[in-house]
Amino acid sequence: MDIENESDSKKDLKDRLPLVLIADDDLHVLYTLEWILRDIPCEVVSAMNVEDAIKIAIEKHPDLAILDMRMPKNVESAGLFSPYAGADICKELRNNLSTRDIPVIILTVMSESEGIPESIEAGANEYLTKPFNSEDLLSVVNKYLK
Repeated sequence: MDIENESDSKKDLKDRLPLVLIADDDLHVLYTLEWILRDIPCEVVSAMNVEDAIKIAIEKHPDLAILDMRMPKNVESAGLFSPYAGADICKELRNNLSTRDIPVIILTVMSESEGIPESIEAGANEYLTKPFNSEDLLSVVNKYLK
C-alpha cells in the first residue's frame, strides 16, 4: 500500500502546474506579473517582503522565483531597509539545500545597473530591467519552466 501511495504522489507532482513565486513590494507590479503569467500554464504565489518570500520558497519549493531587486527588508534592530533585498532572497535560496536549485529571475529598474552584478553574484539565473517587455518576460519564464 505504501508503494502505491508513493507512486501516486510522484504522479501528482509530475501532473501539477509549475509554481512561480513572485516577490515585489509594489502591488501594481505583482498584479501585472500575475496578469502576464496567465498566458502560460502555471500557478502563481506572491510575497511583498523578503521574509515571506523566503518562507514561501522553503515551504512550497516553487519551480521559479521572480524577485524584485529593490524591496524592503526589515532589519529587526532598527527597522532599516536593505536596497538589494532581491539579491538577499536569492542568496538565502542558494544557501539552503532545499531551495538552491530554484531558478531565479531578478527584476531591476534601468538606473540600477549597479544592482545587476549584485544579482549575478547572489546566484540569479537571469535579470530583466523594469519596465520589462511582457514577451521578454514570458520567454525567460518559459526557458525555466520547460
